[in-house]
Amino acid sequence: MGTIDDWNQYWKENPDSKVLFTEDNGKSISDFEQFWSQNIPNDTEMQSVIDIACGAGALFQSFGDKPFNRKVGLDCSTDALNSLKKNVPDAQVILNKTSNLPKEKLLEFDFIVSQFGIEYLGVDAIKNMPTMMKEGSKFIALCHYKDGHIYSRYKREKEGMESLFEIHAFENALQIANLVATDTNAYEKRAKQYLSHLSTLDNKWCAGSLHFVNGIKQLFLSYKQYAHSDILAWIKGFEQQLGTIYRRVSAICDVALSTSDIKQITSGKYSDSWGVRPFLLKNKELPVAWDLRFNKRVNNEKA
Repeated sequence: MGTIDDWNQYWKENPDSKVLFTEDNGKSISDFEQFWSQNIPNDTEMQSVIDIACGAGALFQSFGDKPFNRKVGLDCSTDALNSLKKNVPDAQVILNKTSNLPKEKLLEFDFIVSQFGIEYLGVDAIKNMPTMMKEGSKFIALCHYKDGHIYSRYKREKEGMESLFEIHAFENALQIANLVATDTNAYEKRAKQYLSHLSTLDNKWCAGSLHFVNGIKQLFLSYKQYAHSDILAWIKGFEQQLGTIYRRVSAICDVALSTSDIKQITSGKYSDSWGVRPFLLKNKELPVAWDLRFNKRVNNEKA
């Protein structure tokens, strides 16, 4: 997602989204819950935690049994934070509309966590995390893994949408649909050619692009069953919807961290205190995320 407006629109339309915490069938991915359960201690009654790029609070809900003295969510979207307050009533919120994290705030926390969030702020934001932490605090994050399982899935989805854009699928569909009202013979000829061309690209369609191809096929083949205005509205609406999805999917691909990004983050003054390894899900060959963490020991600043 390229802009704060995009994120606000996303969270307005999906106020309880847990898309990266669930399988395609909507079931919760227990591996994520187990990860946080194992890495967040139980004796947190006197400790505080902040979730960077918290969204609607899915991460807090995944370790809701941990008795933190203070929970805070930080995000660039007011709609996301409004959802967080509903989903996690005991959480406080911080609106942060810049790529710079508020050091004076982060220094207050014992735990700084993020799941598929902080990487949107860029490599430098993660690399500078040690300078924003108080002594004895911990940073734990799962970040998008370039060429990993999630990345590969969204890369294919992105490429499918790009194929639609390259063949001007929406513009041509509208032109053909307009023929319904003026020349049905020309319409049927053009529609047949259009659908045939889409069929030659079947291996490219995935997720959103596949939904469009299946939908336009149904409309064009059964056009007599639909009002002309409804066909036009569906095409225009889907184009707008797919544009939003494309920006979101592109952002996920763009922010995924490569091996060289990880080397850049973990090198330098604090290299000895960084921990990093691939995070895998059961039955998935490719890594899903980078398990990235930093412990701010008392003598870190003196290292």
